[in-house]
Amino acid sequence: MWDELSPEELKFVSTLEPTERQRTNGSWRSEALLMLLWSIGVVNELPGLAEHCDVGAFQRVLPPFATVTVNEFISSAQRRSDDELFEMANELLDSHWEARDARINSKPMPANLDIGIIHERHHAINWIIGYGGLPWDDVTTDT
Repeated sequence: MWDELSPEELKFVSTLEPTERQRTNGSWRSEALLMLLWSIGVVNELPGLAEHCDVGAFQRVLPPFATVTVNEFISSAQRRSDDELFEMANELLDSHWEARDARINSKPMPANLDIGIIHERHHAINWIIGYGGLPWDDVTTDT
């Protein structure tokens, strides 16, 4: 799996003592991981866009912590339909714009939105649908 890591991911996991910034960025990626797991049907319900995911839940579904092997995990993954993926991409695009608009125009952030959570999920769904054809580290979240 080492060959599948992006340059930024490889740099993070290869660092014996990550910086505070690297740890923070890594922890935010849990929201992207949640979206990846949703896209293959491992997660059925997503928390709201102002609610951080439960990172402990990953141990219940991901090998080597879960009761499934890597091969069982891979074979059980079922990609959601294009309609579902594009619908999610559109919902995240709209929510991201709403959050960015609030920030840009010094309006109150809607209580149901957290721009950090939205950004990570938007990043992941854009990668999943192939938005811009960019590699993971370079995916954009245009609004």
